[in-house]
Amino acid sequence: SLYESRKNVAKDSRIGLAGPLWGAGAAIAATAMAIAFPGSAWVAIARTTASINLFNLTPVWMLDGGRGFRALDRQQRLYWLGLAAAIWYVTGAGLFILLMLGAAYRIFWKQDPAPTPDMGAFLEFVGLLVVFGTLLKLIPGPGQF
Repeated sequence: SLYESRKNVAKDSRIGLAGPLWGAGAAIAATAMAIAFPGSAWVAIARTTASINLFNLTPVWMLDGGRGFRALDRQQRLYWLGLAAAIWYVTGAGLFILLMLGAAYRIFWKQDPAPTPDMGAFLEFVGLLVVFGTLLKLIPGPGQF
């Protein structure tokens, strides 16, 4: 039934976004250590953890972001793309360009939006973008020690 398939997409998106959600916890802990001990290995660990989990949010193929994006309708996807662009502008983190390219592909070429919006998946996905963007802004980069 249509209800069952919608329920399965929502469930799959939550499962897909669970990995980056746990990754956000690890990245937050590593960032706290990097801020407490600047110039230590924690800086590299924090930046790598945040970057890997952000990359995993790219909304394509078998990546977790692709699973999460399946639950978003066209309007939510456009808002998501706009937020990713804003975070890229503020942080300068190049990974957001990759996320925007993946989102543009799904929005404008593949055109596979969910028939109905899933606000829970949208808020979780948006929250993860904001968390990783904030962490990448906070973690000292090369030459910032």
